[in-house]
Amino acid sequence: MNSIKESTEFSLRERGSKFFGFLFSASSSSQFEQHLLELKNRYPDANHHCCAYRIYDESVQEYNSDDGEPPGTAGLPILNALRSSDLVNIGCVVVRYFGGTKLGKPGLIESYGDTARGCIQKTEIGHIEEFLKINISYHYPEEKEIQRIVRSYQLIEDSSSYQEHIEKMVLCPIDHSTVVLDTLQKLEYKHVTFESFGHTFVMK
Repeated sequence: MNSIKESTEFSLRERGSKFFGFLFSASSSSQFEQHLLELKNRYPDANHHCCAYRIYDESVQEYNSDDGEPPGTAGLPILNALRSSDLVNIGCVVVRYFGGTKLGKPGLIESYGDTARGCIQKTEIGHIEEFLKINISYHYPEEKEIQRIVRSYQLIEDSSSYQEHIEKMVLCPIDHSTVVLDTLQKLEYKHVTFESFGHTFVMK
């Protein structure tokens, strides 16, 4: 899966109609809705605010809206542009000002798709990997064993606290999560405790 490193904008003019595209990060539907509302407030006199998103939360959730354009001519072309680059945690809104000449369904599909693709081509794309956040608590004598697990399973140390005992937050590659949790479970007799805190993403 991929995502973007920065938001981008792209504009297109087709037979008098103006298309303004906006590509931005969105890790939840509410975050996407906030971006969409801001753009509607920014362009209140536009004829259409068509959009799509792809958000990953254990599986990819997709949404698109034609916002009054003929069904399948606006939101779906935008969504397909996001799909073609395997983008997730991403939203795209294309604002249209009608120029007086009807474009027809093929023209609309091409214009909305080209605007979304123009946004994608302007930004920097990075590969993202899914990780499980795990907090591990243990006593100092177990530091060597925990560090061995960190190295063996390519865990990323997110934060550490060294006081009466050690608290370490690590990011575990999702492919290794089952075996890492099993390994930590077997260390409970040494008073090693752990708790998982859901999934997160790291861009490479």
